[in-house]
Amino acid sequence: MMTEENRIAALHEKMAARRRMQERRKTGVIGACSVVLSVCLLFVVLESGIGHGNQASGMYSGAMILFEGVGGYALVAIIAFTAAVIITVLCMRRQNRK
Repeated sequence: MMTEENRIAALHEKMAARRRMQERRKTGVIGACSVVLSVCLLFVVLESGIGHGNQASGMYSGAMILFEGVGGYALVAIIAFTAAVIITVLCMRRQNRK
């Protein structure tokens, strides 16, 4: 006959095993989603012609982001990223001085 302490220990072991299984499932699902999204991104890039450097003759590679009306969105994204980097660097410097 099992004592109460042995039952509790066995219960904890079962709970730990179930948590490990759930984490493995989650990791597998996340990995599969990452692979699918990467393949989709690769397909979009190859089909849109962005990967081909010589298709837009007379345009520089930096001007490709302004091609077909997406320039505003690209410009906002670049400005937001730059501002975030500057704010992060300033906060880190301020914290280091303290």
